Amino acid sequence: MKTRTRPVLLFGLLTLALAQLAHSEEPRFSILGAGAATCAEFLDATAKARKSDLASQNALSMLSWVQGALTGMAFQNMVNEKPNVSLPDHVELRSRVNDMCEASPNEQLVVMAAAIFMDEQKLARRK
Repeated sequence: MKTRTRPVLLFGLLTLALAQLAHSEEPRFSILGAGAATCAEFLDATAKARKSDLASQNALSMLSWVQGALTGMAFQNMVNEKPNVSLPDHVELRSRVNDMCEASPNEQLVVMAAAIFMDEQKLARRK
């Protein structure tokens, strides 16, 4: 009887801890690096990229962050055995991020990355 009590107790504690996390008002994760930048910052860096090495590096860093985030989301999809998601190449990605950022300059790049991924997920499901 003693051996059964321990797993049940551990399960109960785990369930309680997960319930607390689910109802927490705190954000569940933080955005580090260029993903926290706004679209306005991305557009500004892109516009200044030809005139300044620093702006060029910033624009590249931000776009690379979006690529990395998309790669991570696609990997998570694979781990969860969901349909394969094709990701846009660098040229298409830059164009899509530019267009989306022009429409919503106050959004963070992480939001744009998530939106692009969800669009690609919808396409993958249709195939």
